[in-house]
Amino acid sequence: NLEHMFDSCTSLESVDISGISGTITGIAGMFYDCSSLGNVTFSETLNTASVTNMNGVFYNCRSMTAIDVSGFSTANVTDMAKMFQGCSGISTLDLSGFSFANVITAEYMFSGCTSLTTLGSDTHLTGNVLQRRSYLFNDCRQLGNVDISGLKGTLQGSNTYSSPSLSHMFYNCSRMTTIRFNAELYTDAVYDYGSIFENCSSLTQLYIKGFYLKELSNDNPAVRFMRSMTGVPSSCTVHYTAAPSFGTHAGCYSVPSMFAFYSSPNSFNWTTN
Repeated sequence: NLEHMFDSCTSLESVDISGISGTITGIAGMFYDCSSLGNVTFSETLNTASVTNMNGVFYNCRSMTAIDVSGFSTANVTDMAKMFQGCSGISTLDLSGFSFANVITAEYMFSGCTSLTTLGSDTHLTGNVLQRRSYLFNDCRQLGNVDISGLKGTLQGSNTYSSPSLSHMFYNCSRMTTIRFNAELYTDAVYDYGSIFENCSSLTQLYIKGFYLKELSNDNPAVRFMRSMTGVPSSCTVHYTAAPSFGTHAGCYSVPSMFAFYSSPNSFNWTTN
C-alpha cells in the first residue's frame, strides 16, 4: 500500500520508484502536496488494477510539467477526486488508457490545471455511475474540447446536501468551443449549477439535452443555472430537450422554460436539434 507515501514532502524534487513493481492496493495521496516535485519514474510493471481510490495522488504537484500515467489501470477505481488538482505546470496528459466505468466521484480532478491543453485525442470519458463532478475542469483555461459524451445515467440524491452538484465543472474553460453532455444524463436531483459554464468565452455549441431543473424549497437551480451562463457568448447554440410532463422528470422543467422566468431565453440560440 503506497497511500500518502510522500505526502507533504514539499522539498522533494525527484522520485524514482521504478524498483516498486507488482500489484499494489493503494495509491491515494501518494504525492499529495509535493509542490517542488518535478519528476516521477514508475515501474513499467506496476499494477494498479486492485486500486479503488486515486484521490489526490498528484494534488498540488505544481512543479511537474509532465506525468506518465499510461501504465495505470483504473478499471476498479471509484474515487478520482483531486487526482491532478493544482498541477498548474502540466500541459498535456494522456488518459486514453483510463477507464471511468466505476468512478463515482471526480470532483476537482483537474481543477487548477491552468496550463493543460489536452487529455489526449483518444481520451473519452464514459460511464454510468459518476455522481460527483463539481469543479472537474475548473479553471482549465488552456484546455481544448474534452469528450464527456459517454457519461450518462441519472444523477441521484434526496436533498440539497446529499444531491450531486455540477458547480464550476467548466468554470473559466475559455478555450472550449463545444461541450456535449450525453442526452441520457439526467439532472433532476442536481441542486447546484453555480458557475458551471461561467466564462466559457469561446463556447459555440452546448448540448444539455438531459438537463432538467426543479425549484427546491430552500434553493433554486434555475437561478444558479442562469448565472452560470455569464460570459458565454450570446451567439452560442444551446441544444436542449423540451420538458416532459410525466415519468422520471415529473415536476421538472427544461432549461429554457425555467430560464425564461428570470431572464430572456433569447440570449442564446435555443434548438431541440
